[in-house]
Amino acid sequence: MKRRLDHRRSLRYNEDNQGGYAWSITNVIGIVKRGQIFQCILRVEAMKPEITFNHVALEYADKDKADLFFSTILGMEKVKSSTLPDDVSDAIFGIRRSVDMEVYDNGMWRVEVFITGNSKDSGYEHTCIEVKDRKEFMQQCAKYSIEPIAIKMGGKDLLFVRDFSNNLFEIKEKQLSRL
Repeated sequence: MKRRLDHRRSLRYNEDNQGGYAWSITNVIGIVKRGQIFQCILRVEAMKPEITFNHVALEYADKDKADLFFSTILGMEKVKSSTLPDDVSDAIFGIRRSVDMEVYDNGMWRVEVFITGNSKDSGYEHTCIEVKDRKEFMQQCAKYSIEPIAIKMGGKDLLFVRDFSNNLFEIKEKQLSRL
């Protein structure tokens, strides 16, 4: 079945509404002329229509350091400050104590930061973020003594940073097709 695409709008396709994959055409990357035929290059993402990313929750030792990392370095707006009561904390996480929570958002992703007073130990957990310019991002990190973890693997340059509470972030540069 052919569909005419209007490049000014997003198109979603969902197979029979039976929980199949949806195809979301999010933007036109370019138009290429091949002979007498113009081909439209589209950014297409496969997704389950009922699943979307909402937020990441991290533990942080210090509220001021959280503000420094998320607001100053990452440029996210603090949108909420609250305290999770001990009974709610116990019901959700099995931790019977109240905890302060800061919420940061940049319109693309949201981070809930639980101020626990403790830095975490090393592990495999990490959050991957994309930045417009990795060099510019690392200059911003250097201002606040955040050291990069740069690794070469399989011909790729991998870059990670640990924030002030030892949370690990993988840093990727946005590709032109993902801007």
